[in-house]
Amino acid sequence: MSPHTFIPRSLHLVAASIILLVVQTGAAEDPRVAFATERLCAALADPAAVTIHTTTVEAASESYTLQVTGNVVYVTGADPAGILYGCLDLARRVQRLGGRLPEDFSVQESPALSLRGTCIFLMKLGSYDYPVTPQEFPFFYDKAMWLDYLDFLVENRFNYIAFWNGHPFDYFVKLEQYPEAQSSLSPQLLEENHDTLLWLATEAEKRNIWLMFQFYNIHTSPDFARAHGLPLHGNSAPTPLLAEYTSYCIEKFVSEFPSIGLYICPGEALRLQYTDGWINDVILPAVNRTGRNPPIMIRAWGIDLPHMAKVAGHYTPLYTERKYNVEMLASDHVDPENLDWSKMTGQHVVNVHCIANLEPFRWSPPSYIQRCLQSSRSEGGATGLHLYPRKAWRWPYGCDLPDATQVQWKRDWMWFEAWSRYAWNPDLDPGEEQVYWRARLTEHFGDRSAAEKFLASQEAAADVLPGLQRLIWLGGDNHTVLSAGILLPQMLAAPGAPFLRGRVMRIPTYLAASRTGKTGKGTAREPAPAVLAPASVTATGAGQVLDLVAPDSLIFTDRAYTFGNAVPPEFIGLPTIRFSNDEGKRGQARIRFRCDEPVRVFVAFNRPNINWADPPADWTFYLDGYPFEGVSLEIAWREYPAGDGELHFPTGTCAVMGFARVDGPPPAPGQTPVEFMAELVDAAETALSAATLGAARATRNTTESAALSADASAVLLVARFYQNKLAAALAYDAWQADASAPLGPAVDALGASLQNYRQLTALTRTTYESMSDVPMWYPIRNLGVCPFHWSDMLPYFESEYANLLAQVTPTPTTTHTPTITPTPTPTSAGRGDLWHDGWRNSRDLLCFSFFWQSDETPSSAPADLVDDGVINQEDLLALAELLAGGL
Repeated sequence: MSPHTFIPRSLHLVAASIILLVVQTGAAEDPRVAFATERLCAALADPAAVTIHTTTVEAASESYTLQVTGNVVYVTGADPAGILYGCLDLARRVQRLGGRLPEDFSVQESPALSLRGTCIFLMKLGSYDYPVTPQEFPFFYDKAMWLDYLDFLVENRFNYIAFWNGHPFDYFVKLEQYPEAQSSLSPQLLEENHDTLLWLATEAEKRNIWLMFQFYNIHTSPDFARAHGLPLHGNSAPTPLLAEYTSYCIEKFVSEFPSIGLYICPGEALRLQYTDGWINDVILPAVNRTGRNPPIMIRAWGIDLPHMAKVAGHYTPLYTERKYNVEMLASDHVDPENLDWSKMTGQHVVNVHCIANLEPFRWSPPSYIQRCLQSSRSEGGATGLHLYPRKAWRWPYGCDLPDATQVQWKRDWMWFEAWSRYAWNPDLDPGEEQVYWRARLTEHFGDRSAAEKFLASQEAAADVLPGLQRLIWLGGDNHTVLSAGILLPQMLAAPGAPFLRGRVMRIPTYLAASRTGKTGKGTAREPAPAVLAPASVTATGAGQVLDLVAPDSLIFTDRAYTFGNAVPPEFIGLPTIRFSNDEGKRGQARIRFRCDEPVRVFVAFNRPNINWADPPADWTFYLDGYPFEGVSLEIAWREYPAGDGELHFPTGTCAVMGFARVDGPPPAPGQTPVEFMAELVDAAETALSAATLGAARATRNTTESAALSADASAVLLVARFYQNKLAAALAYDAWQADASAPLGPAVDALGASLQNYRQLTALTRTTYESMSDVPMWYPIRNLGVCPFHWSDMLPYFESEYANLLAQVTPTPTTTHTPTITPTPTPTSAGRGDLWHDGWRNSRDLLCFSFFWQSDETPSSAPADLVDDGVINQEDLLALAELLAGGL
């Protein structure tokens, strides 16, 4: 969106129309100002009686000042956007007063975050490469719906929309040099797409909204891929053909849509070592050749800080973007590695991405959201927000029953309003904000008491689903939906969130302590202040890295916040060294270090199964336990004596290393998982009680009020399910450790969790058509259905309970009468992986059954280890051979 120069003049209201006397240098009247004056005119009951003066001044972009004196209004904006927001602010105040001007007042506003946007998927069901057609995305062609949504966004001061697609360009511009890229696209549809997008960009610009197109690298048109024998879903390395094709597509697109920005995902297919060169040598030159200057945003997905550093400074305006808490909302504290990214260009966007742990329930606690944005700015260096809708893969509709066609900005109005309000100003007074939201909810539900109860319910339950996510943490991607549940073996091994602060013991640590009767309070550490300062560029206090052979990059950071902060808690706050060996030029790398005194050393790698060269025998390994945005980590740490040490790691590895004194700060007391879980259940019970009262008292939007109450019931059942599952894990672990311990308590607790899940399934059959629209990875790798519902998961929990119940002789007295449903036979997900089906146990061994799945033919697996629905001795022997060979 190009800037405009304003010369201050006056705006007079004559008769029933507004005449705007604003002179712009070298441009027609700015469309944002025209739009604003039209809205203000519509709000005033008697526009002829009002005089409005507009001026522009040097100030922060989009800021404005309003002043009303009698029937005279002064709107001072820093730019056309500021005048737009000032006029709309006044229009809202006028509407609340029935068309009258407010009495003498003044207000000054300026945004805290310069970018405030949301996204729309031109993708479905976890797949990126869907064609943009009326059959696949009918909403894209619905102009009335667009106007409604754009008006909603501008009222909430959002200023961009990002469209997501694997490779969108061929659906909007004619590629004369590559007709094979559009062989399945009719000229009529291409023209319709082009014209619709051009209309949409024009309407968005009136409302100070950028459009941005997100794309993955290196993806191409599916037609182009088929014509040239390329992979359909992305290429891992550049070729001259791919460079020429991509460069041509981008140059054509930017030339024809100069007001649409680019939002680059450097990877998923493209390997890390090519990312900076691909951006610098292909994408940015293509943009520069157009003579245009659209905004460009680069995701921190598929690229790391050293490679991003090679891109920074090559283009302006250039923004970076990183996820808030991977693909969850697991805390009101941002992942602090955002701060490192914010230093790349000084313009950084925090992405509230997918929020799978909240799916699909309504979740909009204002104070929690306000703290999230305060943290994003102060701890993450954010200057922008990228907010996902609640059901991104199903836009514009949701999955609510009985009406799944309700548009999301109406269904989740409070979600959008709260995030936009605090993206504009996260520092509003918390007490005054409670007053504001009670008034807003009173307006919406028609009753002050209902409003108070719904606000109390949202605030009480704010941390229930985030807290459960922190404690359990099966994975950090949107294939992991918290409310889908967890199997008992996964609860026993649940690692907890790797990168967020907290004072709750990890479940495996608590289980180990409980076997010795030494649980007490938790032993998790709070982030400690730095006790070691870098002595030089190659030293951190008592530990010094002497030599790094082969790593292509070396950077230092003053916090152990790297790889999703998957480092031991006692190292948080200490200086660390980060290095990578990903160019593939020199093979295995070596780290040599010296400790001048006994230290505690940690090393975190971004890939599992590191080839250690004679590692010290007492290193403690945590394999595959901490996901770094979908990439497994290997973490090791130990107390190391004074002297020299050496570690080796292979090509393709990034690592973090840090040192702390052995006599560092003692562990801070913390909660046990049992105590923490009880707090979450209590909070969910409080929230349900308030929501039930709110639903009973609402006089407007009663369907929504009932849905809020139902969601509160569902969240309580989710919390109780996990509470009982944890109790089952504790009892089962005690039974494994002590042959004299009874198994009955584990069976009873597991039965209670099953009963919770049955109730959750029954409730959601009447409230939700499904829970998620992407294939499930946890707790079951392949569910065989997508979208899926709780009822699709219930048979697995029934089977799990039946398996454990069968181990008890005689059968213990129990209040539960389970329905024994055979475990469904899975269908292949097309992934080379081991798929966990169920579990069996003996006194000494917890056994798992697996099915082999592969993108290749079944003959690629051992003959007996196939998806035949039968586990026998030969299958287990074949599995043992696979495991011995490292798969």
